[in-house]
Amino acid sequence: MSKSRKANQGSVLRKQKPKTNKNRRRLALSKWKTLALLGVAVSLVSLGYFAAKGTLTPLISGHFPSTIGAATNWDLLVRSSDDQRISDASRALVISTARKSLGGGTHEDLVKTARAVQKLGVFSDVRVTKISPFQVIVSIIQRNPVFCIEADKIRFVSTLGDIYGHLDTNHGEACPGPVLTGLFEDRQQFSMGEGQTLVVDDQTRVMLQEALTLLQDTKKKSINISKFHVERFRGFVAELTSLGTEVALGRAPFAEKLEKLGGILEKLAVRQEQAQRIELDYQGKAFVKLKKM
Repeated sequence: MSKSRKANQGSVLRKQKPKTNKNRRRLALSKWKTLALLGVAVSLVSLGYFAAKGTLTPLISGHFPSTIGAATNWDLLVRSSDDQRISDASRALVISTARKSLGGGTHEDLVKTARAVQKLGVFSDVRVTKISPFQVIVSIIQRNPVFCIEADKIRFVSTLGDIYGHLDTNHGEACPGPVLTGLFEDRQQFSMGEGQTLVVDDQTRVMLQEALTLLQDTKKKSINISKFHVERFRGFVAELTSLGTEVALGRAPFAEKLEKLGGILEKLAVRQEQAQRIELDYQGKAFVKLKKM
């Protein structure tokens, strides 16, 4: 090969090298531009999401804006933890109370919400769980009132013997059973515990359980009482609904005493007599004071 032809080939190769490097730079720049555009797009989408939620704030230190404390349109679900039916009124009360405390749904907000619902006084257990960014479940156990008690005010007594709430006659509330008096006759100070129930000592709690047992036993015997009282050193005295007769029953157990009461009432009915007071709180004995007809 001649020297001139080799020189020409070298000249052509030298001209092609810069072109190849230039193409590579163009491809690299194109790739970086594409990545940059994707980054901008992602940023715009993120900003659009936060703006749609009403929480658009400047990005600082590479972090997205916090939603803590932001008002959220929560999807609230209310369910019973013990499979009791929840009334529409109770459900609405829980939802309206929870919405005031949920805020941005932080752990502190959830605790605050549970306490707010608990303070309503009508639930023995309240648990608030956030299951998604916009959905919260409020699990409750309702208190079921059995009778009322005279304390600092007329309050309800639940199936568990808890004293809670108060009777609001202005809104048409009525006691679900008789009113128990005398248990707090000498008590001056009353305080509510964390669960919004009246704080009582162990002896008082035992008496409340006996009161529940008495009502259960009278119901089994189809004996209706309108009110009952605790007499110091003697125990329970009940007033029969239809006759107005006072019946001293003393302390639990009551089943045998109520059996005897049923027999006495049958005999009085046959003789067309009515008792003013019947005392069954003495072991094995019964005393009957008749009404003057």
